[in-house]
Amino acid sequence: MVFVLFLQIDGLPTELETVCSQCLHMNAKIQVLREELLFMTGMQKKCEKLEKNNRKQKQNIVNLKSHIEMNMTENSQVEQYKHEIEERARQELVEKLKEVNMVLQPFSVSPTDFLILAQDCGSR
Repeated sequence: MVFVLFLQIDGLPTELETVCSQCLHMNAKIQVLREELLFMTGMQKKCEKLEKNNRKQKQNIVNLKSHIEMNMTENSQVEQYKHEIEERARQELVEKLKEVNMVLQPFSVSPTDFLILAQDCGSR
């Protein structure tokens, strides 16, 4: 029995060395996994930030499209009002010219009357 214990004790340093080697190997694996986890965590944060920016940009596009549509509607209304105002101004001008013609008509001189008046003025 003592002999068996000596054999077991004799094998312990080798077993200890094997276990220590396995621990070192596992520690190296753990370090690699930690570095990978750190890298992936950083990438996840960047990805989340990009997704957030993407959502904001999409909302900005929706807002800009809405503003463009509103401006187009306002612009077409402005053009319509402009045409209406120009037409009203044109009609008012025609009416004023008619009034002026009505006022000036009694004073108008025909071309023959004008020649006679011009001759009379020239002979004096």
